[in-house]
Amino acid sequence: MLNKTIGFILLFVGLAIIIISLVWSYNIFSGHTPAPEIFKIEEKEILPTKGLEGIIQDQLKILMPTEFLPKILNLLTWSIFIFILVTAGSKISGLGIQLLRRLKEE
Repeated sequence: MLNKTIGFILLFVGLAIIIISLVWSYNIFSGHTPAPEIFKIEEKEILPTKGLEGIIQDQLKILMPTEFLPKILNLLTWSIFIFILVTAGSKISGLGIQLLRRLKEE
């Protein structure tokens, strides 16, 4: 009886980890919640220059804003973290399922 209870607890804990991770990810990627800020870039004020260098700087700011790279890195880091959580949740659930199958066979 105790092993069966432990098996069900492991199964539900693993499923809860997976579901909570997916809900967090959905909220972050849909824009409801900001991603955790692991990477930050301090903005430096660049004095405007004349000529070709100033034109290139202006075009780069338009093409790739300063917050673009940290945002991509933060989302990538979050994706890796969620992958680890989902994998751990599936392993925990798998242990619960294996325990319940062995009890069923006995």
